[in-house]
Amino acid sequence: MRHAKDISILHIRNQVMRELLRKRQGPLSEEARRLEQPHRGRYIKSEATMQQLQAELLAELTPEERLETEAWVQHALSCRSPVIQCVRGGVTKSYDPSGIELSTVSADMDLRYAFGAACRTPPFQGVSLSVEIGNTWKLEAHGLTLVTHPV
Repeated sequence: MRHAKDISILHIRNQVMRELLRKRQGPLSEEARRLEQPHRGRYIKSEATMQQLQAELLAELTPEERLETEAWVQHALSCRSPVIQCVRGGVTKSYDPSGIELSTVSADMDLRYAFGAACRTPPFQGVSLSVEIGNTWKLEAHGLTLVTHPV
């Protein structure tokens, strides 16, 4: 569950950075336009793609925008935590006669988060951001256990 929360916070941070790009005054660079446009789920398919998006966003943001992102996310999370629930889960196990137990844990985790507030740092005074996220994450973990036989 801790890992699901960390991934959710990464997603929230990415959305805040995208919102800051949308609020940027003046013309946007080609890369900034690409990053702030709807992605239709392309970057939330895996943790690796979400981290890739974060790296691309951080490269495009100014130092002031990066500071605002961190301040806003900290404020938002102190006021409201993401709601993460397991909506479906299960464990399957198989046993090998040699004493090996293979298990797979599968779960669908539902994330809901909505928050809006004014920006926190002076360069963005008078600007407000809002983030609304609703996703279902599919988590899967595999385990291998050696089962000892009584002598």
